[in-house]
Order: sequence, then C-alpha cells, then structure tokens
Amino acid sequence: MRKELIDGSMGDSIRCVKSEEDIERMEEAAQRTWQDRNVFARFITALGSALASHTELICYFLVILNHARCSGVISLPLPLLVFFWGTLCSPRPPKLFWIILI
Repeated sequence: MRKELIDGSMGDSIRCVKSEEDIERMEEAAQRTWQDRNVFARFITALGSALASHTELICYFLVILNHARCSGVISLPLPLLVFFWGTLCSPRPPKLFWIILI
C-alpha cells in the first residue's frame, strides 16, 4: 500500500501532498473553480448548505405549523417540547429529544 501511494498508482481518488505548495495550488484551483461557477448556482449551493446546517429550525417551524393547523390536546406536547426543551439546548438538542418528538 505504501509503495502504491508513493508511486501514485492508486488512481485519481488518492492524492499525495509532497509540499505546502501543493496544498496552496489545490486551494487556489478550488477557489477558481468556485468563482467560475454561475452566480445563481453558487447562490443555490449556499442556500442549500444554510438549510442543511439549520435543520432543527425547520423542524421547529413545522411542529408549530402543525399545531396551528390542527391544534388539539394530542398535538400540544410537541410545541411544548420545542419551546421548553429543544430551543433551550445549546448548541443542538440531543438525540433523545428527536426520538421523543418523533
């Protein structure tokens, strides 16, 4: 395996970095590739990343929207969980919160 890494015969999926200049060159190439993309495509990518990083807010909103749409005693614990437990956890609610909420 080590010989294959040194020879570079593993294919394009594994790249060996021999110096700091290689890292800088790869970073510049990635930056150029990003800047060459269409502005609309970059905006959509950034919007998707922002939504993916804040999925708990989307879930909170959907729970509250569900309670507003069909409020009742059965759906009341869900918004209470969101307000009394979910939003007070920092930085994110634990896995147990999501298990109970579902």
